[in-house]
Amino acid sequence: MATPDIDSLEPITYPSHLAQATPPEAAPSPFPVAPNIRSSSRQRDVTMGSGSNTLVGGAFDRSMSPQPGVSSPVMTSRPGSGGPPSGIPRRKDSITATPELHDGGAKLRSNGTDRRFAAPVRAKDETDSGDETTRRRRAMTRSHREHGRARKQSSLPITATLPSGKISRAPAATMYFSPLPSHGTPPSQPLRAHTGTLVGDRIWFLGGVDSKNCWRGAAWFDTETLEWTALDTTGETMPPLRAHTTTLVGDQLYIFGGGDGPTYSNDVWTFDTVTRRFSRPAMARGAVPPPRRAHTTILYRNYLVVFGGGNGQAALNDVWALDVSDPSRLTWQEWRTRGDLPQKKGYHTANLVGDKMVIFGGSDGHASFADVHILNLQTLTWTLLNTEIKHNRLSHTSTQVGSYLFIIGGHNGQTYAQDVLLFNLEVTLQWETKHTRGLPPPGRGYHVALLHDARIFISGGYNGVSVFDDLWVLDLSAGAYLPQVTTFEVDEGAARVDTQV
Repeated sequence: MATPDIDSLEPITYPSHLAQATPPEAAPSPFPVAPNIRSSSRQRDVTMGSGSNTLVGGAFDRSMSPQPGVSSPVMTSRPGSGGPPSGIPRRKDSITATPELHDGGAKLRSNGTDRRFAAPVRAKDETDSGDETTRRRRAMTRSHREHGRARKQSSLPITATLPSGKISRAPAATMYFSPLPSHGTPPSQPLRAHTGTLVGDRIWFLGGVDSKNCWRGAAWFDTETLEWTALDTTGETMPPLRAHTTTLVGDQLYIFGGGDGPTYSNDVWTFDTVTRRFSRPAMARGAVPPPRRAHTTILYRNYLVVFGGGNGQAALNDVWALDVSDPSRLTWQEWRTRGDLPQKKGYHTANLVGDKMVIFGGSDGHASFADVHILNLQTLTWTLLNTEIKHNRLSHTSTQVGSYLFIIGGHNGQTYAQDVLLFNLEVTLQWETKHTRGLPPPGRGYHVALLHDARIFISGGYNGVSVFDDLWVLDLSAGAYLPQVTTFEVDEGAARVDTQV
């Protein structure tokens, strides 16, 4: 596989591989994995960060490793619902709860499932002391979320055999791409390596960079009204960030890592989506992860699980977990994993499926990867899947839709891809090809892609020449109503293959 063109890649983490004509930068990284936890990271809750310049290697502190037998409160993330844009087939608002189907024993949940979690209690601050504006905002936000949930399918579990012939599993052939018109006040510049996080019906955007400068603002895009809103924020001033991660926990967005230019961070920030206040949460003493960018973060129960990235000198493949059960005292743990560890990498993707974290692609700064690794968060064991077809990708997005991961864009080792790849989570654990209709967006990487209301929204990105400020939508039609896979099995012994990809 050819090495990506040096001038065509976003220079966020890697020294040579991603060095572009703007701020020169260094290399990516990979790292180990985590224990008993669940994640509500929606797709690109794949973000990147940085901090101390110490590489993690050699021995791990076993005392900091979570005990696989110990469980914690499970956290829930709720997608909301939004109406389709003009010209795009509208989903049926009358869809009701999926009936229980007894076709075996494996539990599935509908695509509208609320993944249950016990959100940590937010520490009180001065904004809670009777401030009428704050109370009104919080009530409006709660009402907005309830409205979104009411329009989604029931979250009642259904049961079906995996595989099953009684429920259609294949994505609809009518997936349709189109540009998405919008109005309002969008970010003041095109963006790449930014983050987008779904909160109710709105996608909240933070950070990112154009060809030279990081965006210091915050904005949301309303998926129902198609309106952009620039946000006035309060609190501490967050530094410029790109290639960071942003993850929703309760009302709070947790921001980790990232950086700008030669700076790599391992700081944790929070942004209250009700008060719109940035703050630095209190951290317990102890070990902290090295600074990094181009990493991924998922929410698994009451842990933010961070994997890989780069620290400016080398790629990483370590696994760290931030315990967010007590917002007044956040604690880092390094998790020691075993099995077929992934290569050190950054600009990969991570998806939580049940108690497993699925890692795909990425780069070490010199080549793009095609491997699919599964981390069992119960046993902290890595498994490398033997896929018949290899698809090299970095700076792509991966979004779970029913029993598939939809891979959009990214660099394939030769160019920025325009196609959509589907990875079957349920039956084959193999790649499939499905054709889309309509006008596809130009090939790109370092973009955001999020599923909401039977549509995948795509924002920004970079094609090696230009940074985009556009919005696109992939309408999934009936395909979005496939039962959502919440668990799958991998033979951790038989699935091992040659680690060279």
